[in-house]
Amino acid sequence: MAENNQNLNQFAQTPLVGQPDWTVNQNIVPVKIYASSVGGAALVAGNAFKLVDQTGDMPVVDLVTGVTDTPYGVAIHRMKGDTFAAGQIIELALAGSTIWMQASAATTRGGRLQIDPTGPTVANLASLGTNASLGIGIDKAAAANAMIRVYVEGKDPNQSAY
Repeated sequence: MAENNQNLNQFAQTPLVGQPDWTVNQNIVPVKIYASSVGGAALVAGNAFKLVDQTGDMPVVDLVTGVTDTPYGVAIHRMKGDTFAAGQIIELALAGSTIWMQASAATTRGGRLQIDPTGPTVANLASLGTNASLGIGIDKAAAANAMIRVYVEGKDPNQSAY
């Protein structure tokens, strides 16, 4: 469930990477990080995750490692900590959610965005039909490191143009 992310010593609400926005009707679900996750110690809020084909009582996910991986969702910010470990249960913002993310370069408002696997950042979709789309940029980023809202859709490369 989404939570208010204002800290005790914070005087104004500022967005954090992985923080949900427009909290009404958020599509946020608990998932388990794959026990042999390739992410290692680099799993943080804002990372995109893909589904792992594994049996169990809850969805199992692993870190998106390439621009062609279809994202299932984005790890949300938690007040107790933004770093995660393999085997841990976390919450993902799925398709239909709006989440704050950091841009790795300038982006366009309303343009399709792809995940940058080197960090929890997004950039303009570089190649339709080759790269997977994470979602649509609600805000425009003038430069790298800008915080923008992303409407999560998670489309595979063959559907990114739709």
